[in-house]
Amino acid sequence: MRIAHFKRGRTEPSDTSWLDTRYLAFNAYQESRDSIYGQQQRRPSIVLGTTGLTNSTRPTRQELSATVAGTCYDGKENPPRPPATNLDHVPLPNLSLIDVRNFAGADPQIGYPSMFIMGSRGCPFKCTFCNKSIWGNHVRFRRPEALVDEIEWLHNQYGIREVFFQDDTFNLRREWAEEVFHLIIDRKLNKKLTYKTPFRANEKLVDADLLRLARKAGFWLLFYGVENGNQEMLDAMGKGLKIDELRRAFRLTHEAGIATTGSFMLGMPGETEATVQDTIKLWGELRPFVTGFGPAIPFPATEFDQTVTEKGHKLITDYDDFTPNAIHVRTDELDGKRLENLLKNIKKLIIRRFVIDLLKLRYLRVLIFGLRSPWYLYHVARRIFRYLGL
Repeated sequence: MRIAHFKRGRTEPSDTSWLDTRYLAFNAYQESRDSIYGQQQRRPSIVLGTTGLTNSTRPTRQELSATVAGTCYDGKENPPRPPATNLDHVPLPNLSLIDVRNFAGADPQIGYPSMFIMGSRGCPFKCTFCNKSIWGNHVRFRRPEALVDEIEWLHNQYGIREVFFQDDTFNLRREWAEEVFHLIIDRKLNKKLTYKTPFRANEKLVDADLLRLARKAGFWLLFYGVENGNQEMLDAMGKGLKIDELRRAFRLTHEAGIATTGSFMLGMPGETEATVQDTIKLWGELRPFVTGFGPAIPFPATEFDQTVTEKGHKLITDYDDFTPNAIHVRTDELDGKRLENLLKNIKKLIIRRFVIDLLKLRYLRVLIFGLRSPWYLYHVARRIFRYLGL
């Protein structure tokens, strides 16, 4: 079995079947399911966080069930493990097991192949719709050097040409973000790859100087979570953001020569015909390069889910039916059918704007990339049809 072999300060692939590390992974998902729910003679297959175990001292089921937090066994589960505090101890994945050219990446793209990486985990903000069960509220950062090492490794080893940093808020700690930007520039990785990442629009977190540095480092697109165009709605969902801050962030980002993605939601508690019109109006003012507009989804363990459950406003309760094209909740004023029609009309507005901007060559850079990569044009067309529910 080929796995990532990791030692403190060193991460590289290894063909060895034993590990003297803090991270162990012995086999696949199905074996784990069998050992937990079915064949009692088999041992659990995945162990995270143990220390000093090798293949010769592989733990028994009884040892695991009694000592390792975060494991499940015999229909039971141990208390959850605490979040990792040192992300530099997480080994790099062995991407030679897949063909990265078949990986779609995050739209839109101007570099291929594309890959996701993360420089931090956690988010300190209190949005009512966000589930924090994985990364939590406490933010932990990787060392900038380790992060840029991974970018260099992805490019040299696998030919990656674009990276999407999937952090919740890349600009949360300015000094950290600036150091990442400077390292990318110093290693000339801004000449070899392009980059995208989520930013927060708060005035304290984003300004013209930071955006110019991001642009110099090769960041061509920033993602902003807008959610709604009504201030009372933003306050109710705990967004911690002002409409004027959103206007400022989009203006400064565009002035810096960086494109934007704006993300919007429909159907949060308190949504009315008037608030929907406020959102459409703000969308028109912000002029994002890419628009994501979808239904509000009540993920478990969120304040949003608790609210709509107590009100009896959930229209879908089976998580298997949670999709980006379904209406999952209603509001006091808007029933499911009306929200569905509003969402369809908004998507038509977005497509109409897209066609106009396409004719005005606003997407010229993406089009040039697409002409060089016909597969990508097919991929984009397929996603547009899926987005429209066709």
